[in-house]
Formats: sequence, C-alpha cells, structure tokens
Amino acid sequence: MQWIAPYSFADTLPTYWAWDFIEALYAAGITDGCGGSNFCPDSITTRAQMATFLLRTQQGPTYVPPACTTPTTSRP
Repeated sequence: MQWIAPYSFADTLPTYWAWDFIEALYAAGITDGCGGSNFCPDSITTRAQMATFLLRTQQGPTYVPPACTTPTTSRP
C-alpha cells in the first residue's frame, strides 16, 4: 500500500511505532531523513548524525556544522 501526503517519509508509515516522533523531528527541521524521501528508521545512527541532531535541536534547524579540520579515530 502506498501512503499519500501528509506523510513525510515513504518508508515510515503512520503504523510505525515511532512515526509521531519522526514526524515531529522532521517538522522541527532536525532531520531530512536519509535521502530518496526515506527516513531509514532501521538504520544505525552514526555519531555524526546524532551530533547534528543535537546541535540542530540546540541551535535551530538552519544550523550547519563546520567542516572537520582535525579527524579523529572512533573508539568502540
């Protein structure tokens, strides 16, 4: 079944357990999804994605993080 607007993401339907939260994040400008009109709710969130979520929540939806100037290695 294909859902029609006002749903923001093709892969996250209103029957999904976190749909309300995902729609709220989208409406607030915190996330645009993973591309191709999808949110990818079952994908792992990276540290970079989470940092962007948190900074956009704090700084506003137009916040763009600066380019990385000092790469670090990630620890498990």
